[in-house]
Amino acid sequence: MEIPFCLETELEKQICADPDWCRGARWGKVRPGHREGKVINHIADVLKNVDRHATNAEERRILRLVALLHDTFKYQCTPDEPDHEIHACNFARRYLNEQAIFEIVELHDKAGDAWRKGTHHAQWPIAERMIDTLIERLDKMSLLNLYLQFMRCDTQTSSKNQAPLRWFEDHLRQRGYAVLPEPAPYRRPFKELPLRILLWTQRRLKRLLRLRATKSASQLMLPAPQNYHEQSLEQGGHIVLYPRELCRPK
Repeated sequence: MEIPFCLETELEKQICADPDWCRGARWGKVRPGHREGKVINHIADVLKNVDRHATNAEERRILRLVALLHDTFKYQCTPDEPDHEIHACNFARRYLNEQAIFEIVELHDKAGDAWRKGTHHAQWPIAERMIDTLIERLDKMSLLNLYLQFMRCDTQTSSKNQAPLRWFEDHLRQRGYAVLPEPAPYRRPFKELPLRILLWTQRRLKRLLRLRATKSASQLMLPAPQNYHEQSLEQGGHIVLYPRELCRPK
């Protein structure tokens, strides 16, 4: 199987040569939150973010291993064991004996789960308890910063919603924790915006164009292009822009 990223250590090579890992890396299709499709493409995106966020060599080593493991065993989920994190931890124990890695892999989606409990189900008191329990567990093991770093690496990809990450960071600040600064603010390229945002933008533009002709470009906060003069005409409610030299003075 062709791997779209470099493997840097013998341990990484052993993990990625395992048939169970290879099967999981090939799994996946385009879906909400994962426009890249296959898991291996998501891992490649996360590893790029690791290079951007890791503050030292040891942190980078751990984040890379978590990236290789965290989503690779979704194909093993069953009704009896639906959590892909558990399957990933079980696999990781074949090659590793590092509790920090097991914890981050097991918990990597929990902050997002809490946010979704609040936004999708309007159960914010439960969401607050979930996130407080998570923070307490991570704090006891001194893993808060490492968890946040991996959440940034995992979330700042082309099709993921950034709101859970911002909510988690705000929650940490409200609880008095120092939040590590990012090397640079994340800015998603326009062409990689989620489809829901592009559709919202399209609907918004259509709504503006349907406004009555009496609305001027200045009121719409859409200035007329240079060398053009706005004339509002009753043509299906559209605003029509004509070259200045074709417009008669009023």
